[in-house]
Amino acid sequence: MPLSQSRARLDALYAEGRSVALWWRDDDARAPTLALDRLLALQAEAGVPLALAVIPDRVDPALEARLQGRPISILLHGHAHANHAPPSEKRAEFGDHRPLQAMAAELIEGRAKLGALFAARFLPVFVPPWN
Repeated sequence: MPLSQSRARLDALYAEGRSVALWWRDDDARAPTLALDRLLALQAEAGVPLALAVIPDRVDPALEARLQGRPISILLHGHAHANHAPPSEKRAEFGDHRPLQAMAAELIEGRAKLGALFAARFLPVFVPPWN
């Protein structure tokens, strides 16, 4: 839906005394970046909840410090965001081409890592890379 139509629909709902709950998600977070700073500024201005899909492998602890005091949720975004699919298939980190035990071990490790680093802001939600 074009932005003008979205805005018109939201304005109509507002005029009816109704509201819409919004949130958005950003993928591939590992460390503080200028792009993340822009996103955090937009989030603060809009006052809309934000979830960061964080890659646990090589996550920078400075990311947690950068998010202090902000209403941002952390989601598990794969393990290393590495493509394990054969060249003839759609890119995937978690798929039928890998042993289930290997994938489960990565998810358990990633969940523990993000849970320890981000504590209560970490939600046990899996956001698979690419798929």
